[in-house]
Amino acid sequence: MAGNFLRYLSLLLCGTVLLLSQIACEMTMDKEFVTVTEANNKGEVHILKGGFFTIRLKSQAGTGYQWEIVNYDKVQLASLGSPENESAGEPLVGGTQYQVFRFRAKNLGTSTLELQYQRAWEKEIPAAKSYSITVHVVNKH
Repeated sequence: MAGNFLRYLSLLLCGTVLLLSQIACEMTMDKEFVTVTEANNKGEVHILKGGFFTIRLKSQAGTGYQWEIVNYDKVQLASLGSPENESAGEPLVGGTQYQVFRFRAKNLGTSTLELQYQRAWEKEIPAAKSYSITVHVVNKH
């Protein structure tokens, strides 16, 4: 009877370990659709070749400041048009909004995408904020 119990316990533990390792793998798997924000600044993102990712950054409406892409690898990534503005809740004059940039992962590789938050007419003045993220475009496993 003790032998059956130990065999059962052993199978239960093996199953639990397999389940937990599968969950851990899924949490770190590369994705086809990814959104990054200020919280990911100076971080990394893994995206599947052919997949899409979005950068969503806060901006202050009415100040003249806006996010602008200053560097990205056009061979690896395709910009999907001009950034869109999204309201952060109830639209208010001078209220917080988000600028949303969309990209498609065209080719395998690693590069850094950089944006700056500045006024278009103040190019000689350092940007108020900067954002960078390392993009890894990978094949499906």
